[in-house]
Amino acid sequence: MGEKKVVDYLDNVKFNMIFLTIMLIISWIIGISSYVHPSANHGAIVPYILPPFFFTCTVIVYFLSRIFIKKYNWIISIAGTVINLYYAIQWYINNNI
Repeated sequence: MGEKKVVDYLDNVKFNMIFLTIMLIISWIIGISSYVHPSANHGAIVPYILPPFFFTCTVIVYFLSRIFIKKYNWIISIAGTVINLYYAIQWYINNNI
């Protein structure tokens, strides 16, 4: 039995889906905890729909890349997480400061 490398763990589909789901929940909590002015009307649903939208897009791109590229797909997971957290934090900062 050989030792598994860190890259082997990062390339695991189960690890990536759990990581993306946890980061979805974290970014959702950040976005929802921001103050939304009552006059925002339909704009108030942005923190509710943006994180799942980015999550869904990331998962689709991740699985499409798994078809063509067998290694280093975890980079897509990290990029999707960074984008998701960026917009959640930006929404929080813009509405609370």
